[in-house]
Amino acid sequence: MSQPWYKYPRIDDYASNPDPDGPFPKPDSNILVPDGVPITALASGVVSGINAPDGSQPGFGQVVTVKLDTPLNPIADHMAYLHLNQISCSQGQRVTFGTPVGVAGPNPQNAGTGFALYHGDYYGFGSTWAQYVGSPELNPVPFLNSLGDISMQTFGPHSSSFAGWYTVHDQIWQCIETSFIIGHGILAAYQQLSIDGNALPVLGLPTSNEIGWAKNGKTGVVQFFERGCLVYDPAHAEDSQPGFNDVYFGKTDQFLPFKPK
Repeated sequence: MSQPWYKYPRIDDYASNPDPDGPFPKPDSNILVPDGVPITALASGVVSGINAPDGSQPGFGQVVTVKLDTPLNPIADHMAYLHLNQISCSQGQRVTFGTPVGVAGPNPQNAGTGFALYHGDYYGFGSTWAQYVGSPELNPVPFLNSLGDISMQTFGPHSSSFAGWYTVHDQIWQCIETSFIIGHGILAAYQQLSIDGNALPVLGLPTSNEIGWAKNGKTGVVQFFERGCLVYDPAHAEDSQPGFNDVYFGKTDQFLPFKPK
């Protein structure tokens, strides 16, 4: 499987002046995450803001702001995930490390996924923006470097929460809650997506069985989950994703027509 989203190459030019978007110091790091990769929370807290305070999408793309349970310092009491293609959480939702908050992909600025520290409930808005932009306290680089080599772990029958979600039938899992099954290549990919080997994989529970598709004489399957979809496409007839082989994360718009109504 691919590496965690925050381990892709970064553009760490915090406080460079001016920012490409305006005459102020650059406030974030950009992480060159492939399209379709889930963006997950890097610390626990509560989602304090989605996009702008009035609900509109800022010019730099969709953004999620999280008020931290434990501030990094007196100023850095929020984290922001910006330049998102999709939002995967809701305002007021509690998140922990590994909770999906969005999806990487095309955005109005065509920028790499942004990560920033902030002092306010809505990133980029409020009086604290002008007061603290470019300040050392909001430099995200030391925090990103501190994450080290945290990586996804394997989820399976050995996991403490497994019996509450799945039963096993000849190496095929059936979801207790939805009754859908996961097997073969998609199962092999899915079970690698737990943040600690005990938590349910970040895609959540299956919301469909495998659904077949064909293109230019090639065939594959797609399976939908609560927080995205996985595609088995060994010929890469429909798409491909860096770091993945036969199975990859499906782009929502591309595979949405296959989703059961």
